[in-house]
Amino acid sequence: MQRPARRLPAGSETQDLDNVLRLRMARGRPVAAAPAAPSISERRRAPSVDWSATLDAVEEAAEAMMSTETHAKEIEMRGVALAERALAELRNAEERIRIAEEAARQSEARAIEAESRLREAEEWLGRIQDAIESRLLTRAADLRYNPHAA
Repeated sequence: MQRPARRLPAGSETQDLDNVLRLRMARGRPVAAAPAAPSISERRRAPSVDWSATLDAVEEAAEAMMSTETHAKEIEMRGVALAERALAELRNAEERIRIAEEAARQSEARAIEAESRLREAEEWLGRIQDAIESRLLTRAADLRYNPHAA
């Protein structure tokens, strides 16, 4: 719902003009002297008032506001670009982590498989050693006690 336009209190135009003039002075620009408020008799005699200084001040204030808005948009665009780049880097880092975790799982599976094969090989080696020892020792003992059995 739109609010009705507010009427400014009398004298606020002068206050607004003072604000614009202060803005110009703050920016280091020379301020054209504002015309003195004419008296009632001068207003009746003068067909028109020269508002060129006021118009210049208003135009400079408008330029300052547009410049500020442009600067704010540039800052916002840089912020958006920075956020997008950070998000892309985060996604890239997450992908590298996922790949590293998968490689670690595969390495662990290979290590478990290798340990299993090692145990099996050690068991077979023990059996072979037992077979060799039992047969050779039995054969050697037989030869000692019965040298003609060879």
